[in-house]
Amino acid sequence: MQYRESDMPEVELWERFFDPVSILHTLELDHNTKNYVDVGCGFGTFLIPAAKIISGVAIGIDINQEYLDICRKRVEQEKLPNIELIKEDLSDGKTSHTITQMDIDVDYISLFNMLHCENPVDLLKWTERLLAAKGKVGVIHWKPQETPRGPAMAIRPSPSKIRTWGEQAGLKCVKQVDVSSYHYGVLFEK
Repeated sequence: MQYRESDMPEVELWERFFDPVSILHTLELDHNTKNYVDVGCGFGTFLIPAAKIISGVAIGIDINQEYLDICRKRVEQEKLPNIELIKEDLSDGKTSHTITQMDIDVDYISLFNMLHCENPVDLLKWTERLLAAKGKVGVIHWKPQETPRGPAMAIRPSPSKIRTWGEQAGLKCVKQVDVSSYHYGVLFEK
C-alpha cells in the first residue's frame, strides 16, 4: 500500500529541499553504522549518501517501481556495490522476512517523510522489531507550517506527536532537531 499523499516531484526539484549528508550526520548516521534500511527510499536521495557513509549494506525499500528504477540507475552510475533495493509493501509482512533472510543486523532505519501514513505507530513498531539492540531510527518530516511541498497540514505530524508514537512503539527519543527550513528530525534508539 502506498501511503497517502506520497507522490514525488521530479528528482531535481525533490533534491533541492535537502542536504542529505548533513541531515544523516545530524541524525547520527556515521561510519560506525554497519547496516542501514531506508524505508520509502524513492529516488535514493538519502540511500546513496548513506551507502557512502556506513560500513556495511544499505537497503532501500519502496513500493513504487518507477522510483526504484530511477534509484537503481543512480546506484549503477555511482558504482555502489553495498546497496540492495527491495520492491515490497511493508503492510504485507514480507519485507521483514526478506531482510532477515539477508542475515544482517540492522543498526539504523530511516523513515524520512513517511509518518503521515495511516498507521504510524504500526510502522514504528515494525522498525523496533527489525532493529538490532541499540539500533537507531531516524525520522524527518515536513514542519507543520506552509512549505513548498508535503502532505496536507491535516495529516502532518508534529514533532511531539512523532515522539509519542515512537514511545508507544517501544523506542526511546534521543533528540529532536531542525534539519532544514522545511523539515525537523527526531532520532530514536531501541
